[in-house]
Amino acid sequence: MINKKNLPAGMYAQLLASNPVQLTPAKKILKELSAKNERQQWELVLLYQIQKLSIPEPVRYFKPIPGRNFTSDMAYPDIKLLIEVDGAQWVKGGHNSGYGKERDCEKDALAVLEGYKTLRFPPSLIESGFAVGILEKLFKGTK
Repeated sequence: MINKKNLPAGMYAQLLASNPVQLTPAKKILKELSAKNERQQWELVLLYQIQKLSIPEPVRYFKPIPGRNFTSDMAYPDIKLLIEVDGAQWVKGGHNSGYGKERDCEKDALAVLEGYKTLRFPPSLIESGFAVGILEKLFKGTK
């Protein structure tokens, strides 16, 4: 579970100091972080990073494939981009089980047929800032 001790460096202080007019109130984010599973916690951290950099906010829990019950963690439907947070990468979990991997591959393949591209990020790439850096480059046009 994410808490003051294991949030990315400086994130706890940033959350507490965030401006509630521009961002989701920090206390609400922290409350949500303590109430969700690890993958959902990292979704919220990525969402916070997106908000902090003034990148357009994604649609959460988007269903890109008509007639299927597949849901993407985040999406930018206007540019056909899906974002998946893959949870714990070194332990057995939903996305790491054989069935979970197979289901993710199926969802990604069907999404391609609908014209979508998928970016998958494990917690380590969210924590390091790599994930939000890629989105920043995409939306702000830098390489």
